[in-house]
Amino acid sequence: MKDLYNHKDRYNHLLNQIQTFNPKRRREFSRFHKYMITRELSLARKITLLNNLKAFFKTEDIKPTTRINIYNIIQKIDRINKSPNTKRDYKLAYRSYLKSIGTDEKLIELIAVGNPDIRKPKKIIDKPLYPYMNSKDEQLFVRLLQETGARPGEIMNIRHKHIEFTDFGAYLTITGKTGTRTIPIIDTVPMLQENRKTAKNQEDYMFWFTYGHISKQVAKMLKKQGYEDTYMYLFRKSKATELFETLPEQLVKKYMGWSKNSKMAKVYSFPRQEKLTDAIIQMNQARGIPKKMQTNLNNWGA
Repeated sequence: MKDLYNHKDRYNHLLNQIQTFNPKRRREFSRFHKYMITRELSLARKITLLNNLKAFFKTEDIKPTTRINIYNIIQKIDRINKSPNTKRDYKLAYRSYLKSIGTDEKLIELIAVGNPDIRKPKKIIDKPLYPYMNSKDEQLFVRLLQETGARPGEIMNIRHKHIEFTDFGAYLTITGKTGTRTIPIIDTVPMLQENRKTAKNQEDYMFWFTYGHISKQVAKMLKKQGYEDTYMYLFRKSKATELFETLPEQLVKKYMGWSKNSKMAKVYSFPRQEKLTDAIIQMNQARGIPKKMQTNLNNWGA
């Protein structure tokens, strides 16, 4: 897979930084690093935990793990001028560090982290946006984002061999955080067939621009189209919202690449008022809703 986020260089840079710490701090971080290796964590996860531990304990000593010291650390994290998600990340890194040194589980449980703070989009994408991108490759990328709801990094790592054309459309095989999944696609098939004509090798990646490039281009396009939220994950949130309005939760989890026990399903969909209204009207149509009541329902929540 492509190293979209330059993980290898960032990881090596972090390890070099650790070597410049004073002996006591260097031993603490080196021990934590060895612990992460034994846990077989991904490179991205190692970078995140090391960075967050380093960021908070840059000026703080990692004191003995008594109940009082842990409470003091929690209070200091809660008081710093950072976003709720950053504070949560610091606590997760601290919890992992405590596990690495064999801290009693009851003490570790004192550090409550809660769910991530997922910001609700100002506006859900509900119209095709790919025509507003500049090149054919960028248009194909955005159309796949919108139809599949896949993570941008998953789309970046698609090779031509991952597309299997069928009588009804095509199957797209995606490799993500929870493994490999197959998604049926229909709307994007004509563009995929056109793109296939230019493929020299089935092993070739479909997209050759950088993650940074496409992220900037998508942000510009979304802004021009009147969206306040201009990040690529807006497509994923929009797709999740659409799926939750028609499919059972377990099917949505499978489609979106979430594990069966994932909590993301509860924080990643944003029911639309008009869909809720339509559902209530349809549910009661058999009983014959008076026209006046139907009008009132249509205005409900407006």
